[in-house]
Amino acid sequence: MMTTARLNSFLEKKPYLIVTTGLILGFVFPDFFVFLKPLVPWVFALYTLTQALKTGLRDLGRVFTSPLPLLLILLCVHGVSPLFAFFLGKFAFGPDSPFFTGLVLTSAIPIAVSSTLWVGLAGGHLPLALTAVAIDSLLCPLTVPFLISLFLKKSVDFNASSLILSLLQMVLIPTLIGVLIHELILTKGRNKTARAHWRGLYAKFSLCFIISVNIASAQKEILSLNLLGLFLVILTVLLFNMTLGYWVARLMGYSPALTRTFIFVTGLRNNGVGIVIALSYFPPEVALPLIATILLQQPLSSIILPLLNRKSQSSTAQQ
Repeated sequence: MMTTARLNSFLEKKPYLIVTTGLILGFVFPDFFVFLKPLVPWVFALYTLTQALKTGLRDLGRVFTSPLPLLLILLCVHGVSPLFAFFLGKFAFGPDSPFFTGLVLTSAIPIAVSSTLWVGLAGGHLPLALTAVAIDSLLCPLTVPFLISLFLKKSVDFNASSLILSLLQMVLIPTLIGVLIHELILTKGRNKTARAHWRGLYAKFSLCFIISVNIASAQKEILSLNLLGLFLVILTVLLFNMTLGYWVARLMGYSPALTRTFIFVTGLRNNGVGIVIALSYFPPEVALPLIATILLQQPLSSIILPLLNRKSQSSTAQQ
């Protein structure tokens, strides 16, 4: 019989199973998941809290002693990337398309918590990655409404104050609680990883649930659309974001560890919060670019990781 720890480890190696299961459930049981739609913000808030448990005040302090890498990451994520998505989306879909709105939304959302996993696997600078995720999550109630207003003010109408309150509930408050629990409780325990697999399982099942609700809500639109062009555009954006992180780190003369950190932290986004925003404030089809991003960004990371490791091994052999 598979234990919870083994199940969590198995799903970490095969994240596409989580996404695929969510897609299938949403298509097969649309009425059930549409009925559960009001639970999504609360499910995601608990998801954010469980992920924030990995970050402590000491991690934050280390990075703030040398803040330039963190500032450059935030500039890439919320400056250069949204501009690229805006112009590419306008060219590919037109300003009135829900895909254009969804593409801009994918560039406005904060850094993915899962980026820390890839940074760890790549031998990157984990404290910087953890801090970037935490700080970006804390800034989320300000950055997301600002970027949506800046790039979509002529295309969509949304309640900015309501969105800010939702982000406070889903991201800011749970992140603060998670950091405090890490600092006051988890760091005092003898076995800090004893319950880690339970938190990991909840994160995976909550993501599956959120995807199911979104697919159920947009089922008719999905069946009536040709999504090949959307996937190609999303792949282009993902490759641009990762390449942007790579070249910024290289131009700054950063170490290989910092360069790998920039690649994944700049490239991966928290699509869960984006889907919740799309479900709450936009037509269902706006969330389809976020679903496509979820389907592509983890497999793309799994392709890039061995390429980086191979390059690292080659450099070591030459030395």
